[in-house]
Amino acid sequence: MHPILTKRIEIPWARLRKAVAIVFVAIAITLVLYVLSAPPIIKAVWKVQIQRTHRAHWPEFYSPLLLGLESDSPIIHGVFKWYFNTVWGCGIMFFDDNPLGKTE
Repeated sequence: MHPILTKRIEIPWARLRKAVAIVFVAIAITLVLYVLSAPPIIKAVWKVQIQRTHRAHWPEFYSPLLLGLESDSPIIHGVFKWYFNTVWGCGIMFFDDNPLGKTE
């Protein structure tokens, strides 16, 4: 048998674990920045679109956040609704909101 075929391959597990940890931390930071940057950008886009066309559309780049806003989970929906409307004052209206205070 050829000597190269009999040589044992050593995998640097410590370096591999460190690289995987760095990748996960980078992804987590990117996701946090993505969510935290959404409200001011959406407000700016809506302001420009309303001034130009009298209509506002959700920016396509942030459309995955709609899944959190439209979620049935009270935890996810509640946090997103609080962050977008209370902290940033985006004024996003939901079907379950009752802006006029009417009862059914």
